[in-house]
Amino acid sequence: MDQEVGLRCRAEKDEPFLPETLAQWKTLWTMTPRGVSAVYLVWQHLSGVFLNRGYELYVPRKNHDTDMFFSQVYPPGCVDSTFPGNGVNLEDTHSTFGLRRYVEPYCPPPFDWPATTESGHETMIKVVSDGRDAAGLCELRILKHLARDDKRRDPRNRTLPVIEFVEHEQYTFAVFPRWTYYIESDIKTPRTAIECCTQVTEGLAFLHENRIAHLDVYQSRFQFNFFGFVPDGFHPVAEHLPVKYGLVEFGASVFMDGSLDALVPPRPDLMILARKPAPEFSSGQPFDPFAADVWQMGMFMLEHFYDLTGFTPQFLPILQAMTCLPDARISMAEAHRRLRSLRDAWRDDPDPYVLDRYSRPVNKYTGTYLNIYRERLGKVTVPADDEETCALRDSMRRCQLVHKLDSASIFRYGHMLQVDPDGDFSIGWVHGNNVHTARQ
Repeated sequence: MDQEVGLRCRAEKDEPFLPETLAQWKTLWTMTPRGVSAVYLVWQHLSGVFLNRGYELYVPRKNHDTDMFFSQVYPPGCVDSTFPGNGVNLEDTHSTFGLRRYVEPYCPPPFDWPATTESGHETMIKVVSDGRDAAGLCELRILKHLARDDKRRDPRNRTLPVIEFVEHEQYTFAVFPRWTYYIESDIKTPRTAIECCTQVTEGLAFLHENRIAHLDVYQSRFQFNFFGFVPDGFHPVAEHLPVKYGLVEFGASVFMDGSLDALVPPRPDLMILARKPAPEFSSGQPFDPFAADVWQMGMFMLEHFYDLTGFTPQFLPILQAMTCLPDARISMAEAHRRLRSLRDAWRDDPDPYVLDRYSRPVNKYTGTYLNIYRERLGKVTVPADDEETCALRDSMRRCQLVHKLDSASIFRYGHMLQVDPDGDFSIGWVHGNNVHTARQ
């Protein structure tokens, strides 16, 4: 408590300072003297350290009328007058795809901060370890293992790559390329959904092969290799460009290298940390962390891409095999194999077309759309039989009806894929493990 009071005193004085431990970093977001987070004061203390390494840290935006700072931060040198609307129009010199982008505001969590290089490369710097915190030491060990040359070159390694590690006093920082967090609205079609599932399961299977279990698998742990906004005609990015997904955040993970025992001691902390805690987290018994990852990934696919159970008969059995009892669950490698086979079958489909409501041929993999409204996360469970499947379908249909589409949306989504065969908008629906499709 005395340490936190000391941090607050330094923050109130607007003096740059460095916390003593990772635990103190976690309290910084609650301190906002003069409207600028104490997080910035800490990174301001480190600005010279990283500038000497070639990284110029972003700065907060200031409102000159009130002399208050916004929590969003922007590239150095930008002034308020250059920010029309949501962003500043800059020429991107280091986008994965070489497109013009709009620099978006960034609301900083305590542990990471954006920076640019002299050549215009966008990066993200994260404090990983203070040399004492057990979770930080484990994450640092995992990141260093994955950054080895042989691991970095493996195409199955779908973790956000580390550019370099920087040590300063008791802390170790990791510098990453700046990618974008998973955006649900960017995954609209069956093709992009199955590609996301295939890539992420491949990345998790690679981690498992290296005896690393993530243990906090959900959408905010995925990033893709693009930063910022794109011009009209290229949005969403995942529909038009060869997106690559990267796994991030290993603070809750375990590294079991050299151990043949797949069980870890009970982890009650995971019930708080994990956004989709596997049932065995609360059992109070040792559990298989790799099987827990499989369950979490299965739940992610269920909550985000349940529509695919009405699109193909193979998807629901994969979900069921990933979310059954731990001893019966398939491995992540097997889940990836099944999803990859499904994706490849779609690519090789000799007749990929259905007719939309206007009797026009539409590619069912790239021209039909997933539902835009979903059940609240955490409410959905995998259906085990036809009765439960129908109940989930009805629940999702009610969610859709609460947000009725206006006429413009109906025109735009005239061939939308839905889990409920209602009206002119459905090309398929699920009944237990059997799929029914209709050519309109």
